[in-house]
This record gives sequence, C-alpha cells and structure tokens, in this order.
Amino acid sequence: MVAKQVEPTAFASDGLKELSSQAVPHDRVGVLYTLACDVAKLVAQEPQRYPESSPCAYLSGGWVRDRVLGKSAADIDVEVFGVPKERLLEMLQERFPHRVIAPSDNPTAPIKILAGGELYIDITIPIRNTAPHGSTTESYSSAPDMSVAEAAKRRDFTCNAIYFDPVREQYLDPEGGMKDLSRGTLRLVSDLPEAIIDSGAPLRACRFLAQHGLELDPHSESLLRASLNRDSLKTLPTPFLTKELRKLLCECTEPAKALRFAESLGVLNSLFPQLAGLRNIPQDSRYHPEGDALEHTMLVVDAAALLS
Repeated sequence: MVAKQVEPTAFASDGLKELSSQAVPHDRVGVLYTLACDVAKLVAQEPQRYPESSPCAYLSGGWVRDRVLGKSAADIDVEVFGVPKERLLEMLQERFPHRVIAPSDNPTAPIKILAGGELYIDITIPIRNTAPHGSTTESYSSAPDMSVAEAAKRRDFTCNAIYFDPVREQYLDPEGGMKDLSRGTLRLVSDLPEAIIDSGAPLRACRFLAQHGLELDPHSESLLRASLNRDSLKTLPTPFLTKELRKLLCECTEPAKALRFAESLGVLNSLFPQLAGLRNIPQDSRYHPEGDALEHTMLVVDAAALLS
C-alpha cells in the first residue's frame, strides 16, 4: 500500500514526496498491527473531552519509521491522545479481558496488551514534565490533552516523531521526519530540550546512522557533541546502556559502522575509553594487515554479526 499524506493541516510537510510502499508484514507484525488497529478503532469511538485533542490512537516510534523506509519492524507502540489514562485502562480491560497488563504508578510506564505467546503491544499516553523550571529532578504527569505537535517534541529524532493513524491510514509528521528520511538525513527534533538530547541520543544516533544508511545533520551533530562534553552518557542507567548497546550490536548488519560513528562522534571515548584507546595500539602487519587493534576489533564485531 502506498503511504498517504496526512490531510492538509499544520502537520503536513511541504513538498512531501510519496515514499516506498509498506513492506509485506510477517505473521508477528500482522498480528500486532491488527491488535493496534482494534485499539485505534476503540479509542475513536470515545466522546471528545478536550477542546484541542480528539480521541485518537496513533502508531508511533520505530514501527512508523521503518514502515516509511519500506522495512518491517518487530514491535509496535501506540500513543493515545484525548483519553484520560484511567478511562483508557477501563476501556481496554472491557475490550480485551484478561489480556491487559496495567502499568505501575509511574506515568511513563506503558499499558501492555497481550497478543498471544510473548507478543504484546505497548500503549502510552503523552506525558508532561511537571518539575519546576531549573529543578535538577524530573517529575512527570499524564497529559491526555496534549497535541500531536507538542508530543512530537518529546521525541529525539525527527524520524522517530512520525505518527501513523491506522484508521484513516494517514501519517502525521509535525517535525518533517518523512522529508528527512527521503533525503537520508538524521536530524534532532527542533527546539529539543537539553535533557532529551542527554538521554542517550548520541548513542542512539550511531545505531540509526549505521542501520538506515543516514547522514547526520550538521547542527544536530554539534548538539550531540555538546551533550557528550557534559558527560551525559556517564549518568545514564546501566540497563538503558545495555539495551542500546545490544540493539547496536544485534540489529545492525554491520555493527562496526555504528562503532565507527561512535568513535568519530566521541561516544566511544565517553563510554569505553579503553576500547577507544585500541586505536593507538599497533599490530604486527604480518598477521594483522587490517591495521591497529581497534580495526581488528571492528572486523571481529562484523564477523560475529555475520555468524549470528
């Protein structure tokens, strides 16, 4: 199916070109997509509670990005607008009895709907940072009245700030992510808060650049380097870093490309100075014509990915 443009609104990107058609989904994606469509249709039936936000459920994040690129993603995330979290949970439990896993009190925790076996989709409601200006702590609350344009500002890169309406089969693209993808550009969302840039964006950028064959926008590169100068990666939780590194090594067909971007950007030196230091360790050219110890490591990483 050829991707359709969103109806002419403030969200539409000027000059947006039709991109590649959707990749044919395998069984896992088909099951999850059907479930996401059921959720979207359920939400669309709710009465409007907020002046600026009609009840809508949009697919978001990596699934939409990969769909635009003609790829098939394994996981589906859904973001719901215009419905309070308590009401949303009630609706889902009525529609999908015994399949809903209710979230904790943490407003950022998703609602999960089981699709059978280990399959599930994550459902979230937009959140706002309610911490006082200048505070060093973070505090969030559910914000069902938030607009799509405002919600997109919470994403890191424009390619991850595209929404897809499965009921109308339309994209909402307030940050121009589709246009960036068509140009092969990885760009940070405009007016992005410093805290979001510091929350792992430099590391994620290395994976996206390698995984999707993109080039980094120069202004975004300067912002990411500034984040690294603040030692932002050293403050991130270990489980987050482990998850991102696993994605980098396992989801890229040539993870060495991501590591080269990490070296060039300064991510490697920030996270693993010992690994970055291998660049200065020579090897005997008789046995290692590839060059220094870091080049040898790059070859090993790619070989491991090929074997797996």
